[in-house]
Amino acid sequence: MKKTILAMAVPALMVAGAANAGVDLYDADGVNVSASGAMEVQYNKSTNDKSKAQVRLDDGDLALNTSVEISDSLKAVGEMAFKFEKEDVQNDRLYVGLSGDFGTFTVGRQATILDDAGVGKDIEAGGGLDLGERTDLYGDQVVKYTFDNDMFYAGIAADLVEDGKDGADEDKYMDGRIGARFEGLDARVYFADGEIQKYTDKDGVEVPKTDVRVIVLEAEYALDDIGIAAGYGQAELKTSGGKVKAKLLQLAADYSMNDTTFAVGVDRVDFDKGDAEQTSIYANVTQQLHSNVKVYAEVGNADEKDKDGKDVDTELGYTVGMEVKF
Repeated sequence: MKKTILAMAVPALMVAGAANAGVDLYDADGVNVSASGAMEVQYNKSTNDKSKAQVRLDDGDLALNTSVEISDSLKAVGEMAFKFEKEDVQNDRLYVGLSGDFGTFTVGRQATILDDAGVGKDIEAGGGLDLGERTDLYGDQVVKYTFDNDMFYAGIAADLVEDGKDGADEDKYMDGRIGARFEGLDARVYFADGEIQKYTDKDGVEVPKTDVRVIVLEAEYALDDIGIAAGYGQAELKTSGGKVKAKLLQLAADYSMNDTTFAVGVDRVDFDKGDAEQTSIYANVTQQLHSNVKVYAEVGNADEKDKDGKDVDTELGYTVGMEVKF
């Protein structure tokens, strides 16, 4: 498990068994193999007042997807994908499963359901909730089921985190989603429940055993070229020393004019203990040069307070970037 932030951003479209738009490498005798990829580079400066602008490799992905017809109503599916943002190539998806009218069932290295949560329309300047290093909505032993009939959709996932040893204390985590679409409205609810054993984080801090509870409510409405969205999430982290509740509110809107999309939004995070809070605002514009090529620019700012209520120094952040995909 690697990712530490519940980013609550635009969903990553990582629905198991549904290949991204890509290039067909083979399609015959009931077997389809396709490849897809994305290359994205930015010039970015965060809202941290001590940060400096730099060229940033934001995205470098290559994925191979396959589906094999077992019968008229059943397919075997699989995907393996690699990330190239860092010097070391990382395999971030490797799973197999079955797909049919009943939905899609997959097992292996993949994201859990809650990873899709979020209605923000930011590129880099949005806010989020930190659930800790070991609650990252991703794992090597994820079992996931999803169903979607266009009007109603649902899913559930569990990260087994098993080491094969009897009597060992192991993390337990599961999450899910239920949603519906009516005309231009898409509404859904996410939930998560987990028990994370004590561990030492990357900074050497001992993190006690933690119970995690998450609930997220989201709604998006599209009317012609205008889209509006709202989301509310609440996370509860409970240890032997007590519990902390964090709340996230998101509001966002966008307007599309031909191949240009303008978006604005605000994310707010606060806690029931202490005075820590963060409000992030952003505005961006994206120009679609081709169905596979886009350029964009974003500005954003954050108003932050630490746990003692003291202001945290921030300044205007910005991002310009380009993505090419196939």
